[in-house]
Amino acid sequence: MLSKKNINLNKWEFEFQQRNYQPILMSDLFCRSLYNNHKKEINLPTDKLDYLFTSSGRGYIKLTQKAKILKELKIASENKNDYLKYILIRTMEKMKELDNFTNNIRIDAKTLNKELIILWKEFDQIFLTIIPWFYIPWYVTKDDIASNKVKKKLLKYRKEIEKITSFDNALTMLIFPVKELMFQKEHKDFLELVKIASGKKNFQNDKSFINETKVYLKKYSWMTTYLILPIEPLNMEDLINKVENALNNNFIEEYKEQKLKRSKDEKIVNKIIKKIKNDKELILCIKLAREFGWLLTFSTETALMATSKLIPLFKTISERMNIPYAQWVYLTSKEIVKTLEGKSVITSKEIKERQLGYVFLSKNGKQKVLSGKGGKNLGKWIDNNIGTVNQQTNKLNGQSASPGIVKGKIKIIQFAKDAHLIKSGEVLVCSMTSPDYIPAMKKSIAIVTDEGGLLSHAAIVSRELGKPCIVGTKNATQILKDGDLVEVDADKGIVKKLQ
Repeated sequence: MLSKKNINLNKWEFEFQQRNYQPILMSDLFCRSLYNNHKKEINLPTDKLDYLFTSSGRGYIKLTQKAKILKELKIASENKNDYLKYILIRTMEKMKELDNFTNNIRIDAKTLNKELIILWKEFDQIFLTIIPWFYIPWYVTKDDIASNKVKKKLLKYRKEIEKITSFDNALTMLIFPVKELMFQKEHKDFLELVKIASGKKNFQNDKSFINETKVYLKKYSWMTTYLILPIEPLNMEDLINKVENALNNNFIEEYKEQKLKRSKDEKIVNKIIKKIKNDKELILCIKLAREFGWLLTFSTETALMATSKLIPLFKTISERMNIPYAQWVYLTSKEIVKTLEGKSVITSKEIKERQLGYVFLSKNGKQKVLSGKGGKNLGKWIDNNIGTVNQQTNKLNGQSASPGIVKGKIKIIQFAKDAHLIKSGEVLVCSMTSPDYIPAMKKSIAIVTDEGGLLSHAAIVSRELGKPCIVGTKNATQILKDGDLVEVDADKGIVKKLQ
């Protein structure tokens, strides 16, 4: 039985907070993938990974294993860019593979259970090879491996750059992706919806608005989903509410300001490029960093869009198992197969125990799970004793990802499902962001994250939105509380609590 005796806290470190909740099925898939597939995919002399999840959504990795990954990554990318190019190419290949698989799924009421089992096993195997590619590019961007290569080579031009803008601002501008991402396309298309609705009392009934919403939903409804979790795509009612909020919060004027700021930034970037255009090594490093900034968000967007196409499959599986769709993710992959085969039935009592709380440990490829009250208490013990911080401090330091200085009240949003709770003008604080956080990012006055680097999703989106952003504070979600009045100085990367 899993207990405190199985977990030596000194050997583990906190790695990430899941952007949504972490049910048993997610833990099962991630742990099997990280042990069986990560070493092969990363293509470096690292270890098979042990992993630990709590139902709070926190993931933990062995200290020695994480150190080895980062060491080998830095060595591989230190003097040449071949390895970083390998990551770029391989990530895109894997995301295309996932997308191709989901495009070819066809099921209906006549689909037999044995066919569902085959489809689920195929998904299981493909997804296990995809999961490492959520981590590997993230390591590169989280530890600023690509952006630091630019920073190091850019330092010799510091004096010339600072005649144009600050050095840190120049760095973040230069590495900003030039390839368009899905969230940028969505931002433009949403503007058109708001323009149609503007000035019309009953825009919900306007034919042109209705036609555009149908096109919009077909393109972007997946943005509210999250991998295999039972979260519904954006629907018409929610979209209308979203448009109403945009109208009430001057979205059109704000978009114009963002566009003007991006235009000014482009002019500054062009001036800097003229100064360094003959430095071929630096220009190459900038291009590579831009690719990674694009890649991390692109891979997340592609994965969410692809898995959203599997919702009919997931719903059919849960229906055939006679388990509510909201609860099917509390089974392991093997339990799903056995239940479809009629060999095993998970009781509603056991599912409720798992929903109450759990700890999922993968060690040497073997899994141990404790659920119910015991799992909840063990999870709290782990969460409270690994990576704890001094909560009395009034100052936090991170990296400036998007400049600006603002004052506002804090709103902690640990899970994207709670994004609607933020009010306009509040400071969004979270562990890290993903496409389903974008509505909250748009409403916020600034963004502060625990994790991430200069090429993280939060950094890229905040610059696009023209919002001050500080990333990599490590513990903002632990130190700050809802309602705290703070000053976010994203020029210097400092968050200060105000009296």
